[in-house]
Order: sequence, then C-alpha cells, then structure tokens
Amino acid sequence: MLLPRRSEILGYLDRLKELQAIVRARPREMVVCHTDLHGANLLVDSRGNLYILDWEGAMLAPPEQDLFFFAGRDTFWDLFWPNYEREFGPAQLDVDTLGFYYYRRGLEDLAEWIQRLLYADQGDEQECSALHWATETVAELSKVEPTLGKIAAHLLHR
Repeated sequence: MLLPRRSEILGYLDRLKELQAIVRARPREMVVCHTDLHGANLLVDSRGNLYILDWEGAMLAPPEQDLFFFAGRDTFWDLFWPNYEREFGPAQLDVDTLGFYYYRRGLEDLAEWIQRLLYADQGDEQECSALHWATETVAELSKVEPTLGKIAAHLLHR
C-alpha cells in the first residue's frame, strides 16, 4: 500500500528539508513547547480547568511547534486563537514554520508505523492497525499544503 506512494512520500521529505532551511534562517521567539498536544494529552476537569499531561518531549521551540496541532482546525481562528492571544498577548504565526512542524510530525509518525510493521513482533491485528495508520498518515500529509494555503489566506485577512 505504501510502495506505490514512494515518490509522494519522498516529495514530502524534500518539502520538509526545504522548509527546514527556510525556518532555520529566520530568527524566532523560543517558548516552552509540549511537542505532543493531542486529545489524549489534554484533560478537562468538571470545573472546566485544562490540564496538559505527558511532558516528556518538552523543549524550547517556536510557538508553531505546538500551535500546528490546532491551526488547521475550523475552530482555530474563532475559538482557539482569541483565547491564546488573551493569555499570551498578540502573536504572529509563520506559515513556513507551521508547515515544517506539520511535515516533520507526519513523517515521524509514518516512520514509526513503518518500523512497527517491519520490526515489531506483533499479531495480525496490530499489523493491520499499523498499516491502517501508516496509510492514514500519508493521506494527512497530502492535506498539508491546502491547510497551509488556508492559514496563509486567513492571515492576509486578519
């Protein structure tokens, strides 16, 4: 399922390298980032307090390192972004930096799924799951450029 998409996947790797060079050349504010902000690492208690779990990958990075998890969602500009700026003050997003983190995370995840398929001693169900998620990850990578285009368009009209 993945071999027919080899050139597509290598194209994503080339795009990641291109964005890496662009991002490294730009000075950026560094902040403490969680680096794995997804639903399983977020907990809301009965009073509505938000807790972030699993800080093992925390590092100093541009804010886009964590913001890319949310920036492509429909509720980002109306719900997430106003609350983010209220908490941290006016902020700027860099589309190339977001793109770098989108591609890097997607390719990291893809590599992990492929490693599981090739090297993990697992049953048929786990192998099917790994193959499913590898395929889903490639599909998500195909959405990165359209997502970046939407973000760029929104930033122009802010």
